[in-house]
Amino acid sequence: MEALILSAPGKVLLATNEGVKTNKHGLLIAYNDSEGHATKGIGKLLHRGELTTKDLAENPPQTVAEAWRDLSDELKEFERIVNQRCINYDLKLSQKQFDALVNVTFNSPRGALIIMKALRDNITGAEFADIFITKSFGASLVSSPGLISRRKSEYALYMERGSYAVASTYTNDLPEAGFA
Repeated sequence: MEALILSAPGKVLLATNEGVKTNKHGLLIAYNDSEGHATKGIGKLLHRGELTTKDLAENPPQTVAEAWRDLSDELKEFERIVNQRCINYDLKLSQKQFDALVNVTFNSPRGALIIMKALRDNITGAEFADIFITKSFGASLVSSPGLISRRKSEYALYMERGSYAVASTYTNDLPEAGFA
């Protein structure tokens, strides 16, 4: 099986799901994510726990293009994880399915493992939907409407009923950042 990589629309979807924070100059700055963890760029976790003054000093604002490059570099590991599990579990994925699983893996590596084990075990239908949408990120996060919405869109993409249709101010920066 040939290794897949995350498509450009899959990267835009991931970036939109992750979100960013910008300063008044339009540069991306470090921030606390929706769970209160120190993050920079496009969803790059610095560490668990809140952002510190040291984090701000060590992570200066970056351009959108710099953030896209950082994301591309970081995604290689998540693509490798999904491709390796496909080999281990003898799974053949379409591009949309791969993109959905890389998005989940980036957000929750443990959750992606749960989903891929369900695929390996041939779990389908409503049970698979429940695993994908709610059980893939643990009981403590089930009450998060943002994560539920994210998983639903990733599930729809995986089932090839969803689309990459997202509104992102960063879409126009893709060619400049090497995503063309």
